[in-house]
Amino acid sequence: MIRFISTLIVTFLVSISAQAQVEMGKIHLSGSSDLTFSSQKMSMQIDGETVGDEVSNSNFNFNPSLGYFFADGFAMGLSVSYESSTLEDVNTTTFLAGPYAMVYIGQANVKPFLRADVLFGNSKEDDFDAKAFGWDLGGGVAAFINNTVAFEFGLAYVYGDISNPDDSDQKIVSKGVGVNAGLSLFF
Repeated sequence: MIRFISTLIVTFLVSISAQAQVEMGKIHLSGSSDLTFSSQKMSMQIDGETVGDEVSNSNFNFNPSLGYFFADGFAMGLSVSYESSTLEDVNTTTFLAGPYAMVYIGQANVKPFLRADVLFGNSKEDDFDAKAFGWDLGGGVAAFINNTVAFEFGLAYVYGDISNPDDSDQKIVSKGVGVNAGLSLFF
């Protein structure tokens, strides 16, 4: 009987603390970084014509975000993305920033989530500057190790384009599915 009562008390306390992780008024700080090699379909559009080849790409990016929980389980804030990549022999640096919205579902210490980002910025390739735009929509799982730290694992559809400011008919479009892992802090 004591074991049963102890189990009920522990379950009750864990469910209370699990809700406190993503409650209204908390701050959400997250980030991910990766070094990847991928082969992806990239295409260039000129006057509506699409030209594309399979290319090799090495990539480093850092993606911090800072948000506020406006309701229990619902956060909005600012997301930043810095990316440095080498595509064949061409080096590109891209900086984007914009709003994000995130919803955590459930009360357990392992919570599914949904997230959307819309980002605007610029891209520099050698001496060429261009406008950049991107968005992603996805979801995943946050595993809380305590009330302030969670490891997040997700899957998202990602779209990005880089356009020539001098000729709006020229743009490079990249789209596909991405997998990510990151760390989130809640305070």
